Amino acid sequence: MRLNNQKHTNAAEADIREYVTRCKISGGTRHDDGRRARDTFTGLKKTCRKLAYSFWQYLISRLKGDESIPYLPDVIRAKAASKNEVFSIPIEATILT
Repeated sequence: MRLNNQKHTNAAEADIREYVTRCKISGGTRHDDGRRARDTFTGLKKTCRKLAYSFWQYLISRLKGDESIPYLPDVIRAKAASKNEVFSIPIEATILT
């Protein structure tokens, strides 16, 4: 019995799978503006999911302008900074004497 329901484990493949599935089902978009909108919203949805935010709550927050959910670039920068602090090694410590 297989507990993991994923068909793949490659993170890059997982990121594009939704694009491919939608294109196969819908046959693509009629105009570049439609493709751009689809790609933008799919990217936002995936980013929200990775950061554990509700995509719909994020959209509502942006439309209302209430900023109840922080801007995604700010969250990404904060997470990157915290990872750099954890893994940063002072230059002096890497010099062998």
